[in-house]
Amino acid sequence: MKDLLPWQGKWIAFLNGQKFEVLNKITDAGLNWYMDLWRGVGEPGFKYIALGTSDTPVEYSDTILGAEQYRSPIQTFTPAAPILQSIVTFSDTEALFVIKEIGLFAGATATADLNTGILVARAVVNIDHTQPGSLKIIREDRLGRVS
Repeated sequence: MKDLLPWQGKWIAFLNGQKFEVLNKITDAGLNWYMDLWRGVGEPGFKYIALGTSDTPVEYSDTILGAEQYRSPIQTFTPAAPILQSIVTFSDTEALFVIKEIGLFAGATATADLNTGILVARAVVNIDHTQPGSLKIIREDRLGRVS
């Protein structure tokens, strides 16, 4: 018997009483970052959730969002094995556009500047945030054993 260790990511967003939920792709860069951490290389921790306006289909080879417009540092981590939740709440006046993509960024090069860091995961969504309203985004990462 051998264990497999799958990693699955999911985005959950709440806006004005609506719930949006979508699975994503873990990028090649995200997998390489994760493997580097096992080797003791690189800076651990997810840092930013970024929002963009491109609805270009997600590719494993993506390294940035298609058209990043806004990002926020992760405000809360809620670990409860096998799930880690990374949570950001955008205020009524932040990120007021139709959100077409969400990305998770990590690494030492991830800063508040757009298009920086390692794009760990990306998903295409359709969230109309053109009117003021609090937007809460929860990123769930699940690690689990499959025998």
